[in-house]
Amino acid sequence: MRKILLLIALATPILLCARTLEEKWILCSNVNCQILDSYYEEGVSFTWDGEILNNKAHGHGTLMRYINGEFKSTFVGNLENGIRSGNGKVIWSSGEELECYFVNNQATGEGKQTWPNGDVYTGQFINYVIHGNGKYAKANGIILEGSFVLGDVYTGKATNILGEVKYYYRGKESPTEQIDKTSTYNPVIGQTVTEFFNAEWQRCEAKEALYYRRIKYKAPNIPDGEVRDYYIDGQLQSIFTPIYIDYADSNKDFCEGKFVSYYKNGNKEKEHDYYNSRVDGKAVLYYENGQVQAMLDYVNGLEHGEHYWYYQTGKLYRYGLYENGLLVDGKYVELDENGLGYFVYSEHFASHPNYWNIMEENNKSSITPYGNVVLLFDGEGVVKRSCYIPFNQSQNYMIAASVETTEGCQNAKYGLIFGFQDWDNYYCFVISNNGKFAIYGEYEGVGQWLRNWSSTNAIHAAKANLLKVYRIDERFVFTINGTTVAQTLAKTLRGNQFGLTAWSPGTYFINDLSVNEPAQLSNPQDAYPTAIIPSGKPESLPSTPSSNWLWSGSGFFISEKGYIATNFHVVDGAKQMQVTYKQNGQTKTYKAEVVVTDPTNDLAIIKIVDNSFVELSKIPYVFTAKTEDVGTEVFALGYPKTQKLGQEIKFTDGAISAKTGAQGDIRLYQISVPITHGNSGGPLFDKKGNLIGITSSGWDNEDNINYAIKSIYLKNLIEVMPETITLPNNISIKEKSLVDKIKILSDFVPFIEAK
Repeated sequence: MRKILLLIALATPILLCARTLEEKWILCSNVNCQILDSYYEEGVSFTWDGEILNNKAHGHGTLMRYINGEFKSTFVGNLENGIRSGNGKVIWSSGEELECYFVNNQATGEGKQTWPNGDVYTGQFINYVIHGNGKYAKANGIILEGSFVLGDVYTGKATNILGEVKYYYRGKESPTEQIDKTSTYNPVIGQTVTEFFNAEWQRCEAKEALYYRRIKYKAPNIPDGEVRDYYIDGQLQSIFTPIYIDYADSNKDFCEGKFVSYYKNGNKEKEHDYYNSRVDGKAVLYYENGQVQAMLDYVNGLEHGEHYWYYQTGKLYRYGLYENGLLVDGKYVELDENGLGYFVYSEHFASHPNYWNIMEENNKSSITPYGNVVLLFDGEGVVKRSCYIPFNQSQNYMIAASVETTEGCQNAKYGLIFGFQDWDNYYCFVISNNGKFAIYGEYEGVGQWLRNWSSTNAIHAAKANLLKVYRIDERFVFTINGTTVAQTLAKTLRGNQFGLTAWSPGTYFINDLSVNEPAQLSNPQDAYPTAIIPSGKPESLPSTPSSNWLWSGSGFFISEKGYIATNFHVVDGAKQMQVTYKQNGQTKTYKAEVVVTDPTNDLAIIKIVDNSFVELSKIPYVFTAKTEDVGTEVFALGYPKTQKLGQEIKFTDGAISAKTGAQGDIRLYQISVPITHGNSGGPLFDKKGNLIGITSSGWDNEDNINYAIKSIYLKNLIEVMPETITLPNNISIKEKSLVDKIKILSDFVPFIEAK
């Protein structure tokens, strides 16, 4: 059960899978016994060296895990009826080791984990994750101790090699040592109980409550199954499955599987999956009226994949592409409701510590636990902290920074430095705590006051101030907290560095930094020309409350019995699927399910499983597995951009540009046939109507570079299907016109929807 976003980076498909814990009994490959795998994935296999009872691994032994034949881990310990139980040790192929107590196949309890670099953690685990009280001794001498949440210190302290101590409380740095919250709550075990909560989700008396929970515990802190929370009036508030409940602090709860929350009117508020208590896969946020607000992709708690945000009208508001928690190219696209778009380059300070963590004689700066940057300045002159942001200065733009100082800095002078190349070429937009601002710059070492110190009521003393510089044609416009304070002739910026500047001693912060420029895009994904974005799921993001299907793609029949070929990334993660196609002029829609997959080659075969399905007439094409020559004329059929273009099948044509994909990938053809989001999994035919490939991906905004998987790889997958089928070999359309070929073949190319 996975939901994915597929990004193909150069030649190798990277499958970004949303995971939920999937348990499956696996037959060991070396002996006739089964074991339970709590983290099942396709291609897994095991060997067992130990005792067997009732065809289950039972007793002390050695269990080795493989994925597609590649060694992954060794477990040495006790199994009871195929399930890890009691003390055991796991050794991963990476060299990490974990000795822990196992409950129901999971490393849950006291344990010790070591890493090849010398790091050692001793303490509590839940589902193999560091979670609870413990001590983490790093190889560099730093020691973290206290309570941990999902691997990070939550409340406790960090001591470095010099004995210097930093304290943490509830996930943030604290000036003094704090103690975790505790609770005397002691619910009855084995019975459903009612718990009451206030607005901060802290347990309270019924008369103070805004919410309540119906829950049964099978052991202290261990819930028994699904939990439901309610508004105090009885309206459902959320449904989730916690593995562990902390009575004093809900931030320490540990959840798996589906989470859904609701507004008081009964409409969904958000839904997503937990995997080891981290958001994983596609998260959907909703407005209170039921309209989709956002569709966001995560992997292991980090933004990873495409993020779509919508206005309440359903129009796209923001689009960003993330990788491992960071914006690709440091930018996203923002659009107004008329479709006018802007590139927004938003600085993520933690991604560039070399820019912001700087220690000099009279000025020191660092990234804080809150994600902003603090600058301590106790010298003379002017200092700055800045980063490089690439953007096109030949057109209009907007620069924005949120800056502030502490309450005690009465004479503070600080602000935004922009267009910095060196100290002979830069501009500053500076404010003071006494209600004045100034604009100063140097060009080739010649200084100029664009505006000398002037008074304004727009400045917030000792609070965050939002400074903006607009270039509008030939003029600069300067605003403070939304109030225009100055206009000047626009100046040429010699550099692309932007950041915080300090003109007097004090403590200063920069909270946000961004640069906007107009974006002329027919598709927001054109913002990332170097990324190959799949032609599958993002196309079908819901735009109305009634849209139940989360993604879509194309496919084609390979057997009259209802077998359909498509891309793996079209069906991966699908709990439900339906296919729609024309038959004798009538639209048919049937349920379908996955039969076999090949994630490595991004292929899948599904089958119609609806009792009302009637076998098709003879499939009218020839399945050919030979490699075609460069220059061969080809065409594709599929369902791109159905939300904009509708569900009528679309024809595009071109030629084979190369016999290999990016970096010589022999599995792929490079084709000039235009394909886009929604084409994934559709057929690629030659002009005789022979099937030669499966359309898979496009390299956006890069000279119409697109790819199709060669049909030989689909043939290999068909040969391992549970049921043997005969490959289509019908030459009846060979001599027909292209128009007639398209009409005939279109009835055998279904539209696939999934959720």
